[in-house]
Amino acid sequence: MNHTPRLMPTSLRVQTLVGPIFAPSLPGLALALFIPSPGYFVLVLILFVVLAAWLKRIADPLPGTETPTRFDVPKFLFAQLPSIVMFAALYCAVTSLIGLSLSQLLTGRDFVEAWSTLVMWLALGLLGVPATVMGALVWLRSLERADCSQNAPRVDPKLLRAMAQREDWIPQNHMGSIVLIKPGILRAILIRAGHLGLGLLLRVTARDGYLG
Repeated sequence: MNHTPRLMPTSLRVQTLVGPIFAPSLPGLALALFIPSPGYFVLVLILFVVLAAWLKRIADPLPGTETPTRFDVPKFLFAQLPSIVMFAALYCAVTSLIGLSLSQLLTGRDFVEAWSTLVMWLALGLLGVPATVMGALVWLRSLERADCSQNAPRVDPKLLRAMAQREDWIPQNHMGSIVLIKPGILRAILIRAGHLGLGLLLRVTARDGYLG
């Protein structure tokens, strides 16, 4: 069987670049339209510091839910800094070219002025991404701490036996699960955005014919 990787269509490459970062930059993009640059920088920095301090205060796990880990977030982010900078520059270039025609139509500016203004606006939106992500983490952590846990859900023995009887008919089984999702708009947004981002990522990384 030939597992030669295929080239990804241009539209999918654009989605992979623009999609995962555009949504969290929306609050920053909106603020950048109404707040001058110096005040914008100060506001974003204050929001990030306040939210980071808040998250640190509520970050301790609830009793009995601790998960030991050696993962160091600052060290990981520092190691990824060159990739983050390159990705941000490429994002600004691609997104500005996509919106260039609309920008010229709305503002009446020439190509160079419209493109430079759009790039600056997108860069300001990117600067707001850390504060937006930090806010989402604070919100999600607050929901987690307020949730009740159910470590031993009720299992129907008859249903379990019926499911077992339908398994292992062929050498290959399906892999899937159905679970209840806790309500809330934040969880809905994170789940949909996470699955969208994962789907776009797998189109780039899992293209050799094997299960990614």
